[in-house]
Amino acid sequence: MLPEFQHRGYGKTLLDFAEKKIFQSYEYVQIDASFPAKQIYLKRGYKEIEYNIIEANNGDYLCYDVMRLEKKDGLLE
Repeated sequence: MLPEFQHRGYGKTLLDFAEKKIFQSYEYVQIDASFPAKQIYLKRGYKEIEYNIIEANNGDYLCYDVMRLEKKDGLLE
C-alpha cells in the first residue's frame, strides 16, 4: 500500500468486512500469511495452524503460515 494511504484504517475496514461476509457462511476464516503480515493476523485473533515452505524454480524459498480465525458466538454477525 502506498505510504500516504497507510495508518488510516482502510486495511482494518476491509478485513472486518471480509470476515463478516465469510462468517455468514462458514465457521472459520483461513488465510495464508507472509511473515510480515503474520503479526497483523495474530493481533486480530488468528492462530497459526500450519507452516509451509515452497522451493521456487530459482532456488529461493517462499515461506508462509496458514492462519485461522474461528467464529465465536455473536462474533461479527
